[in-house]
Amino acid sequence: MNENQALLPLIYFQRLLENDISEKLINNFISDFVQNSGYNPHEIDKLKGIIKYYGPLVDEDGNHISIDEITYDFYNFFQNIIEIEIQKSKQLFNSIIHHLVYKNQSSNEFVLLQKKILTNLKSKADNFYSEYPFISNKLNDLKLFLENFDSSSFKKWTDSYSWDFINETDRINLISKLYHLLKDYKIIDSSHGEFINAFTNGEVTNGIKWLIKGKNNSTNKFSIFYFIDQLQSEGYIEDINPNDYNKKIEYVFRDKDGKELQNIRQSKSDFLKGSYSYIYIDEILSQL
Repeated sequence: MNENQALLPLIYFQRLLENDISEKLINNFISDFVQNSGYNPHEIDKLKGIIKYYGPLVDEDGNHISIDEITYDFYNFFQNIIEIEIQKSKQLFNSIIHHLVYKNQSSNEFVLLQKKILTNLKSKADNFYSEYPFISNKLNDLKLFLENFDSSSFKKWTDSYSWDFINETDRINLISKLYHLLKDYKIIDSSHGEFINAFTNGEVTNGIKWLIKGKNNSTNKFSIFYFIDQLQSEGYIEDINPNDYNKKIEYVFRDKDGKELQNIRQSKSDFLKGSYSYIYIDEILSQL
């Protein structure tokens, strides 16, 4: 493995932590809001990146209920960006180690190098970004993730899905977009990291709660089949061996209460006998 490939999983943080660029990031944050949000802020704290404006408040169903003052701040925005980049790094670690194991090569040298880089990055985060402690904390979590990674038990395949996209960074960005769309439409309940794992051959622990209801207020498994089939037919996920189809559904998805899905085989058989369409799923996939 060459040096560039070894550094790739942490490239965002290496660039971020070359020096303190928080002032530049805050200025970009404010400029982007002013130019692209469509709202007129009545108060801007240019030092901390806090924007106050009047806009619509929405209820849990997304309906506008009133107009009130809304605060949009850089701190929370930046924290969300860091979380997304941490997840990207984890997936890149997974992909590289998976490749090494598949080629029957040791991952020890790669893991050791990344841990050294993370130690250095954490020190820089403490120095340059002390006002944003979540950066240092997340880098520490990433180091623990590597320390606890047991490549000897790493599967060459799992029962999750494989997103069929060449560029690793773009792949994670697209899966993240799908995640947020499904959340916004209240179709799933899942952590961001768990969802990423589900579509990158990663380990799924708690599963993705599927919230579309069918008869008797139970989880609509037909809509899950439709969702996976559409992802597959449009080329987003790799083709699934029919023998693995039900096993993957069972591994990744949970019912609306977080319990394992039941009678998947029978439901799949019934699904194949009919013709179904789910407009919200179609709308979501049209936005990818």
